[in-house]
Formats: sequence, C-alpha cells, structure tokens
Amino acid sequence: MAKYRKKPVIVEARQLSMKKHNWLEIKDWCNGILSIDGSLQVPTTKGYIHVYDGWWVIKNLKDIFYTEEVHVCTPNEFERTYEKIARGGSDKRRSQK
Repeated sequence: MAKYRKKPVIVEARQLSMKKHNWLEIKDWCNGILSIDGSLQVPTTKGYIHVYDGWWVIKNLKDIFYTEEVHVCTPNEFERTYEKIARGGSDKRRSQK
C-alpha cells in the first residue's frame, strides 16, 4: 500500500500570553470575544472556540480560523506540528539531517 505525506501548509499563528499582554491585540486580529472565564473566544465557521493563556490561535492564508483539530493548540501541540518560516520566505521545509 502506498504511503503519503501531507503537503506543507503555511498558516499565520499567534500565541496568547499574559506576560506579553497581547490578548486585546489577538482579540482584534481574530474578531474574538474576551470571556468572563478568562478565555478568549475565537470565531470559527462552526462556532466559538475557547482559547487560554499560552495557547496558539491559527489562521490559514484564506483568513479562515481552523475549525478542526488544530484551530487552537497548546504550546506542545504547536511545537510538534509547526515550524517557523522566514518572514516573506519560502514555504520549503528545512532539510532533515
């Protein structure tokens, strides 16, 4: 049986950080809502998702916030799934050693 690798996808992502005080900036970026439970509610095509301190908000290049498994990520999930690319750089993957 043939095996396939998922094609790389470029996304825009921002991490919520109490230390950086960036909640309002990210709220404006994603048209979110600050919640009384201490979370940021991120609108998706399937409703709002609650995001907490340290979590990542991920948007694809069509300005659609993810609605499936990686719409928001904990820091560990984000590190396992994504790698930073140079600003304005190519989407080519770094060579594996």
